[in-house]
Amino acid sequence: MEALFLIVIALLVGAGYPIQAGVNATIATYHGHPLWAAFTNTTMASLVLLVVIIFMRVPVPALPSMASAPLWAWGGGFLGAFFVLSSLVLAPKLGAAVFLSTTIVGTMAAALVIDHFGFLAYKPQPITVLRVVGGDVELTDDDGGNGTNSRLEETLPAGHYTVDVSSLNNGAGMVEVRVQVDGAEAAAAVADDAAAVEAASR
Repeated sequence: MEALFLIVIALLVGAGYPIQAGVNATIATYHGHPLWAAFTNTTMASLVLLVVIIFMRVPVPALPSMASAPLWAWGGGFLGAFFVLSSLVLAPKLGAAVFLSTTIVGTMAAALVIDHFGFLAYKPQPITVLRVVGGDVELTDDDGGNGTNSRLEETLPAGHYTVDVSSLNNGAGMVEVRVQVDGAEAAAAVADDAAAVEAASR
């Protein structure tokens, strides 16, 4: 139930992106320049966060702890300002759908690279490729599971199939294959031929 609630919140956050881009573009027409509109946007965001901090009585962080943060960790503000400014300039020209779909493609590409190599503070999750071949069937998947993991779930006719699992950098990992056989004849065929499903890892 909690996971469903969090997913709904994430969907609402995503729905807010085109609204934010439109609001930012509107305020820019009254400021005369996108930079002033971006400054207004980030200032309002800072004031809202300050009110929330005061309301929740969040303690002030210790200066030694803040100073010990790596330099790259302070770059989030620059990226936030860049996103706001780019939305002010690009969204009115491209339209909400094109602008956001393009940024989503860039986001997914960067996320795959970051997860695969474990950049920043992320745990490495190598990109895997799953392939099932047999008869006239050939199925592939690269990220249908959790994160960058592969997952295939398919109803197949009786026959011999090869499950081939690989990763971009030949990394090692756990592979799980589940087979459910329906029908007495099919079950007997599988019992007689242990090679009905072959799992190969490389």
